[in-house]
Amino acid sequence: GHPLSSVLEWTIARSNKLSPENVISFSSRTIPVMAILRKNLLEKKKTQIAYTGSLPNCFDADLLNTIYGYQFDLKMVKHISDISKFDGSTIFISEQSDMCDITLNPQIDFFISTNAQYGSIITVNGEQNHSYISEIQHVRRRETIAMTPINALSVLNILVGNSSEKINI
Repeated sequence: GHPLSSVLEWTIARSNKLSPENVISFSSRTIPVMAILRKNLLEKKKTQIAYTGSLPNCFDADLLNTIYGYQFDLKMVKHISDISKFDGSTIFISEQSDMCDITLNPQIDFFISTNAQYGSIITVNGEQNHSYISEIQHVRRRETIAMTPINALSVLNILVGNSSEKINI
């Protein structure tokens, strides 16, 4: 990433008592999910994608299955605490204005906060998922970019209570 995305990742990690390497920002809203699905496909590991309300408009389950062959179960829940233990990886996707509002629970392996304007932030939860970090970073380096500097700055401003308006540089 670049300095502002690194500061954003470090800040979110610190506020959630995580290692900074466990928080990865993206300009893309779908690539973080694809990185996990890719690793799980290669390792023949099941994946559950949980969400509240509805999935982000950019998420196309049929396309992910048809084009890439990714297999996963979709599970709509009323509340994040309704997610039960799953034999495989559990991804929780949350479309939200405050991307830094991360709710970790032991049943969630990956918390992905998305925002149509800014991109996404993935939080890798639990030591058992440490091997995913380098895979996710690899996909970010090869397939997309970190959250852009202006968007990272905007999200940092929201985090500290400043205006959510983009700053013109």
